[in-house]
Amino acid sequence: MESLAIWFRSPAREWLEALPIGNGLLGAMVFGGVDVERVQVNEKTLWSGCPLELESPDAWRYVEEARRLIFEGRYCEAEELVRRRVMVRPPRGSGDTSHSYQMLCDVFLELGEPGRVSWYRRVLDLREAVVRVEYEGGGSLHRREAFASLADKVLVLRLASSRPDGLSFTVRIERRGSRVAAGD
Repeated sequence: MESLAIWFRSPAREWLEALPIGNGLLGAMVFGGVDVERVQVNEKTLWSGCPLELESPDAWRYVEEARRLIFEGRYCEAEELVRRRVMVRPPRGSGDTSHSYQMLCDVFLELGEPGRVSWYRRVLDLREAVVRVEYEGGGSLHRREAFASLADKVLVLRLASSRPDGLSFTVRIERRGSRVAAGD
């Protein structure tokens, strides 16, 4: 079976290098740090902008027509149909045309200095929908797995060490900036 994995030999230095997990409700970017792991979390209802209805109630009526136009090679017409009838728009007069996800928080696991790291691997396994971080340091093999469960509506971070006393960490949660909630 062909591998569907992306792997790296070092932790992410910036957000674009972090590996994503999510379940449609919660999402996270896993950085894979050795002495400090950073997991940036977001939640689907945390947006900038005005309140927005996330579903167009009549969208389903236009899906078949859009497919037909695409299969006929009439891409511009299909795009216009979807833009007018399917895409969600902000309420009239709100003046708000840009919405973007906002970070919920950064979760930091302060793992302590592992000593000299002799081997490191960070993997996004697309077949299993899991991020794995593995490295050797401080006389033990350290392994972390992160995944999202839609059924349980959770993000999971599982830690393991080859030594019985190899796990010791402090969890710190940070939220930057101040936010105001508005709406019903």
